[in-house]
Amino acid sequence: PWAMTRYDMVRGFAPMIREVVRTKRMPPWHADPHYGSFVGDRSMTNADARDLVHWIEAGAPRGNGPDPLATLDKSWSEWTLGKPDLIVEVPAYAVPATGVISYQYPLAANPLGRDVWIRAIEIIPGNRAVVHHVLAGIDDPGSGERRAIRGQMGELGGYAPGKNAIPYPTDSGILLRKEASFRFQMHYTPNGKAITEVTRLGLYFYDKPPKHSMQMDLIYNASLSIPANTKSYSESLDKVFDRDIMLYSLLPHAHLRGRAAKFTAHYPDGHKEVLLSVPKYDFNWQPLYALNPPKLIPAGTRVVMDMSWDNSAQNPANPDPGKVVRWGDQTWEEMNVGWFRFRNADDEDRANALRIDADTRAANQRQERRAN
Repeated sequence: PWAMTRYDMVRGFAPMIREVVRTKRMPPWHADPHYGSFVGDRSMTNADARDLVHWIEAGAPRGNGPDPLATLDKSWSEWTLGKPDLIVEVPAYAVPATGVISYQYPLAANPLGRDVWIRAIEIIPGNRAVVHHVLAGIDDPGSGERRAIRGQMGELGGYAPGKNAIPYPTDSGILLRKEASFRFQMHYTPNGKAITEVTRLGLYFYDKPPKHSMQMDLIYNASLSIPANTKSYSESLDKVFDRDIMLYSLLPHAHLRGRAAKFTAHYPDGHKEVLLSVPKYDFNWQPLYALNPPKLIPAGTRVVMDMSWDNSAQNPANPDPGKVVRWGDQTWEEMNVGWFRFRNADDEDRANALRIDADTRAANQRQERRAN
């Protein structure tokens, strides 16, 4: 990481910029542009990438006028979504200098004496060098919202490398009852220096209850077993939605051997649609793929997640290609998980979907007439 604070800094790193743009390591965005549109898309168009590389190969000429980077006078908020309405600290944890730490599941009290609806969250680790990921959930036995430790954690959201803080969709939220508390899944990774780490959860509230209640669900295979020295191993998982829903986001998750992921909707009328394709999965960047706009998924739709792994010596991130890899929490083990965030659909959603379909058909017909 380095800061673009002045022209000379950019020019000095120009060869690196050219390399990471050409190899598509930057910008960090891995969704195939042929399928879907997503909130916070960080990709670069081919035209912009070409212009940037040509400028670098021309010697990164300075141009005229003052350096806009050197004269930039702007302060950046610690919280990307602004100051939270409530900040909750995860109980402090003493991370040792070395060793392996099992996932931790601490609880934190809810200081509010009233029910609130949450419209967004943001998680800031105290030390990103020793926090790999965080999942935040609600522990509310009174409403049946207590999550199993290895089950549905993270209904509020989470933090992981490259994950973006995105508010819940307009007029949709999650209820936090006054009797509830917070439960976290913490993955700590020692980095050679003992440190006491305190992560913070920022919560943003609605002034009045939203129209819709958000839901989260996941699919996973805890019996995962990937053969040794295997270049491409694949598995499919699926989920059938038994009612009409508005699907808001998708998130595939694997570890260092993860190679590619794809979500495909198989609709009741027989046709299918790729909702998200990540042809080059990168464990170091795990954004939430929020559909733009959200998509109506009719009852009876089966959504299939295809995941593949590279457990060969050709995978430079592979810790041990000669080992059979099974499901496990630690980075050198593997996972096969798909997250869905959605809400129940209503008549207005169904009417809007019909209108969008009609507009799309009309546009396609106009395009066909022009082509003929």
